[in-house]
Amino acid sequence: MTKVQLLFIVGALASFGLGYLTCSLNYFLNSIKTSIVLIRVSQVTALTALTKAIENLYFSRTYKIQKMREEGADEEAIKEFDNSFEKDYIEFKKKSINAIIDSHTGVFKQLVAFKDWHSAMNFLNKNKELAIRILKENT
Repeated sequence: MTKVQLLFIVGALASFGLGYLTCSLNYFLNSIKTSIVLIRVSQVTALTALTKAIENLYFSRTYKIQKMREEGADEEAIKEFDNSFEKDYIEFKKKSINAIIDSHTGVFKQLVAFKDWHSAMNFLNKNKELAIRILKENT
């Protein structure tokens, strides 16, 4: 085997190896980007579902107070129910946000763009077009 043939084979193998590494790196980077997008979409979906659940929870509160008044409950009982509801409501929001945050472990923990209810609603507001699209597709 001549020096030229050996150089050609080494060059071909190096070219193949570089192409393979470039292709692998491209697929790897695209999969990371896709994973980040999927995580963001899942966060928006979870927060959208959570806000819809809270909206329904508030409708049930209003309905319960209306029924209590129709049945002649005194204002003290209604106020007690409302205070109890508010405590449960605040706890539900806190636990729900913590459950979403805690579901992101390891390297995915840094992809959570919120830490409490207020920052989660800011995140949802920044992604409101997606949230609206999710609601429209599921109604």
